[in-house]
Amino acid sequence: MFLIILRERISVSSEVAQTYRTGEMNMFFKYLYDQDYHNFNLNTICFKNKDGQQNLDQAKENTKLVLGKIENINETDWTADNLKAAIWDWSAEIGRGQVLHPLRMIMSLKEKSPDPFTIMDIIGKEESLRRLKLVV
Repeated sequence: MFLIILRERISVSSEVAQTYRTGEMNMFFKYLYDQDYHNFNLNTICFKNKDGQQNLDQAKENTKLVLGKIENINETDWTADNLKAAIWDWSAEIGRGQVLHPLRMIMSLKEKSPDPFTIMDIIGKEESLRRLKLVV
């Protein structure tokens, strides 16, 4: 799966080095993620919409709720599709942006990244839960 994402982001081999230099793929490597997290502004997980901005307490609360919905998924069932199914309908009730933006930012530390479910599938259950717990 990781190679599929990398292939989508590069068209020539020289772009591999560029994605490394820019840190675009750091989200997939614990050590690099932890380095980036050290300098990460936690307020960026807050969703901004036309009505204003989600506050950090709301973003953390939604993250805590996501954690509760996915932490009991078995390791063997830890797939992008199952993760999405666990929170998709519920997130619509709250507002998808209010749930999915913080989730994407926590998983990738980036505004633009693969969807959070794909990232979580690639990095696995243990690392995904660890990242969520850093915030809540």
